[in-house]
Amino acid sequence: MEPIVSQTSSPQTNEQENSVLQLKVKKVDAKAMLNNEGIVVLKGSQALITAQPSLSKGHTKLRSNLKKGVITPSGDHLLAAEDILFTSSSQAAAVLIGYPRSGPDYWRDSSGKTLKDIERH
Repeated sequence: MEPIVSQTSSPQTNEQENSVLQLKVKKVDAKAMLNNEGIVVLKGSQALITAQPSLSKGHTKLRSNLKKGVITPSGDHLLAAEDILFTSSSQAAAVLIGYPRSGPDYWRDSSGKTLKDIERH
């Protein structure tokens, strides 16, 4: 499923859902918020320039489509030019990092808690 470029998706009112999540892997420093439609990667978030062969064809296609103006080159990484809605935290992580990753294990809140731990409560 295609990510949706979205500036109108409003975050859920639940406090845990409202907190900003971070993905920090290699040269990627991305921020996102959960909403009732998925996970919104925030404008200014970073992505790796190249994808690895292990990235699925679907995620590779998403990256290619996003590289047509939604994520743009900036130095040694890519930057999100606007907020991007993804259907899952794993989809967002894989597209940004360029290889398969478990979103619940890699997205963390400001205290370092994984999304997996946050969702358990």
